[in-house]
Order: sequence, then C-alpha cells, then structure tokens
Amino acid sequence: QPQQANDPSLPPPSSVPGSAPSASPQAAVAAAPASGERVLLKTAALTLELDTLGGDIRTVVLNQHQAAEARDKRFQLLGEGVGNPYYITQSGLVPQGLPNHNSKFAPSAKAFELKQTDTQLEARMEATGADGVRLVKIYRVRNAAKPTSITTNPYVVDVSFEVTNASPQAITPTAYFQLLRDNTAPPGGQRFVSTYTGPALFTQVDKFKKVSFDDIDEDKTKDPWVAKDGWIGIMQHYFVAAWLPQGAVQRDFYMGKVDGKYRVGVKLPMGTIEPGKTATLTMPLYLGPQEVSNLKALAPGLDFTVDYGWLTVLASPLYWVLEKIHSLVGNWGVAI
Repeated sequence: QPQQANDPSLPPPSSVPGSAPSASPQAAVAAAPASGERVLLKTAALTLELDTLGGDIRTVVLNQHQAAEARDKRFQLLGEGVGNPYYITQSGLVPQGLPNHNSKFAPSAKAFELKQTDTQLEARMEATGADGVRLVKIYRVRNAAKPTSITTNPYVVDVSFEVTNASPQAITPTAYFQLLRDNTAPPGGQRFVSTYTGPALFTQVDKFKKVSFDDIDEDKTKDPWVAKDGWIGIMQHYFVAAWLPQGAVQRDFYMGKVDGKYRVGVKLPMGTIEPGKTATLTMPLYLGPQEVSNLKALAPGLDFTVDYGWLTVLASPLYWVLEKIHSLVGNWGVAI
C-alpha cells in the first residue's frame, strides 16, 4: 500500500535523491547542471539530444507533431530553449560518490539514427564513479507501425542501467529517474480549453492523482509515495512524459522543488552488487501524445492523463464512441 516513508535518505533541498540529510549545501550535488557536449539520437518519431554531462535527455522533439506556435516547426516536448519550458530528464545512482546526473559520461558515438529498415537501436553513455563503480546508461529506441504495447511503442525510450562494481566491497545502490521542469505553460496554451499542466502519478491504491506545482510550493505532496506498482510523470495539453517502472518491485515516488525547478521522479533499489559483478535495471520513459488507446496499453491509469478540461463530461464519452466506430471502419473521417 502506498504510504509516506520515514526514509532517512530523503534529499536535502539542493541534492540528488537519497543524499544524506546531514550533507551541507556546499557538498550537495546541484539539481540543474550545466551542459556538456550534445549527442543526437533520432528515430522516425523522436529526435533526442543527450548531454555528456549527466548522460541524460535534454531535448525531445516529436517529429510527427506540429508545433503550436509555427506550422513549419515540429513540437518540442522537452528542452532548455527560450520560449519553451525548462524541461529535462535526470537519472543516476545514490548514495553520493556513484555516477549521477552531474557525472561526465562518454558516449559510444557522437550521433545515432534508427533507420526505417531497422527495428531497434541502442545508444550507450558510460561514467565511472568512486572506487571504480561504472554506470552505463543505455537508451533503447524502436520503430513500430502499430504502437500496441510498451515494447512496440515508438514514443517509449527504454533507459537501462548496467552497474558494474569494480570496488573491493559490495555496494547497494539505488537508481533514480526524474523529470525537472519549471512551471512555464507550454507554447500555444492560451488557445486551449483550460487544461492541467503539472505532475501526476498513479498507484493501484491511491489511483490517479494530480499534484500541482502550487501543491509542491505549499508542501502538500505526501512525498514520498511507496508502492509496488504505478508510474509518475508530468502532463500538459495533448502530451505527457512519464516514467513507467515495470514489475512488482518497490518504488519510491517523490516530488519537490530544487533550485527554483520542480523535480518529479522515482527511486528503485538495485539490490546488493558484489565485487566484480554487474546488475541491470530498465526504466521505460514515455514521451509522446495523449492517445487514449495507446496509453492504455502502456500502463494502468496512464490514459487518465488525457485532459479535456471542463469539456470532459462531453468529450470523454464522445471519444469512446469515436474509437469504437473507428475500430469498425478504420477511418477517422468516417467515424467523425
């Protein structure tokens, strides 16, 4: 059952998740690192920019979706550019000393492109922390004609960790995966019916919950949530980014504010790794449109992120009817 954990590893205000509460602000790891070199990762659906500082995704462009502010531009979901929200991913290991989102990562290539004739591609980023503990982040992307599951959806990026313990002692690292965003409204938002932009999560006990940026400001988050199911992310009109942990493993969901930006994430234990051994963990990340039928196939409750604002009472049943007709005739024009 989700509950608020009495976790001595909860982070101080300006650190990575899991830092010791006694860590001084000077010793803490900053939440919003500067930039290193950019590494391009492109598929038919997505164009991603990875950063060698942190080895994380800093920019996401949806190649098949038009930008709200200009017809000749593609929609940017994540990024750091002027005119868009500050919105990036961060991931790594705790406790301190292990590779995290401020570590320098070496990519296996300067650019990666998934060809239309290929089904899958892996981009690798590697960093070494204290005592020789090595973290390889593997970004796995795919092509798919029909996004019917989490393993075939072109908007799902698998973020895999390979952790090799080259130290003389056993280690028990915890992996964290988070989104960092300011509260800037997405471009074109003034044209939309009033809809929600902000964090959301789902567990089987608590069900679907929105936790607004204002709630985080006022410390109303019930942070952290501990559960063996569920997901966490940030939603906005038409699109959502969400971490989708797999399996019935304990996960700690958390939200907070760091250096003026909002941190939304999940921590998962990687167990004990003996000297000379390697452990792996994979975290799917959805970066894409709020399409009800496809979201249902990815995770329970993910389709609740589709937000029609005050029109929900009309739009939700109408969309259900449209989907049923479309499944029979195979044409959205005829269904409408």
